[in-house]
Amino acid sequence: MAGLFASYNLGDLNLSHSSGGPCSFDEVPSGRQGTSFLGFPVSPPRSRSKLGRTSSELFIRKGGIIFCRLWHAGRASHRTYQPGLGAPVSSTNQPISSKWRILLENGTQDMFTDPRALETSEVSSIIEEYRRAAKNSVKAGLDGIEIHGGHGYLIDQFLKESINDRMLLASTVSALGFSPAFYYNDASESDPLDLGLTIIGRITEFQARVGVKLSYLHVTRPRFLGSLLQDIAGENERKEGRLMRAWRDAYEGTFMPSGGFIRETETKALADRDTDLVAYGRLFISNPDLVQRFKVGATLNAYDRANILHRRSICWVHWLPISLQ
Repeated sequence: MAGLFASYNLGDLNLSHSSGGPCSFDEVPSGRQGTSFLGFPVSPPRSRSKLGRTSSELFIRKGGIIFCRLWHAGRASHRTYQPGLGAPVSSTNQPISSKWRILLENGTQDMFTDPRALETSEVSSIIEEYRRAAKNSVKAGLDGIEIHGGHGYLIDQFLKESINDRMLLASTVSALGFSPAFYYNDASESDPLDLGLTIIGRITEFQARVGVKLSYLHVTRPRFLGSLLQDIAGENERKEGRLMRAWRDAYEGTFMPSGGFIRETETKALADRDTDLVAYGRLFISNPDLVQRFKVGATLNAYDRANILHRRSICWVHWLPISLQ
């Protein structure tokens, strides 16, 4: 059983939890059609590799391990982010409903642009974008690649029954993140248990065929947006637990959930063998020294989106480490 601060071997990498631990860049578009947020760099150009090499070297010198999370927004985009102001691409022509909005570069919000369904002949070019972006990430000195297959983005659009008109599974990856039970951008599924087990089955076949396991499988728990979209207490919480345990038991490799964890729930999940690793997002953003705070029992900074300022591809985070408080 792994303790909260025990070392963990992730393939050839050792996670020692020395300071910041491993890190996943969230998210780098696989190509120019793949973005849906202002200021995001696009991975394929050589200049991206140079930028990534500079930032990754700084992080690695501090003992960090970096996985680049490659992502394609699919229909969760807007024409102003698309080459030639074209329509975003997807598995379908169905638009995202008006309940969701996208942030534009001028700071206003708008409805998502109606997508066009990818032609079968175009799918191979999307896969090639991922492959090229993965190679650039390795050239930039990063340790691995995670394919973002959830949250209503392109791969999730092929997987979820509320959107999918066809089927697609990604090819060469180091790690995969997906969210069978997570509702976002109109991506819903009536039987998330079966969808998750089906994906895991395909991953297992892939691992057996190539003779190499993914570094980890990253699964978003449904409670990720629980405070906004659903009640996670009582039966819903027990249902979530059953889903996660079923996927954990089915997957032959390192299992890493995310969404709503705190020190106490991570400790219990590790003790109960419900997971191998735990991923943090908002807590790590508001507490860059999260591991040290966990070790000494320090109070955590509350996550407040107002403390994050985005200016093109630069992000300032306005929280101080405990050594400066």
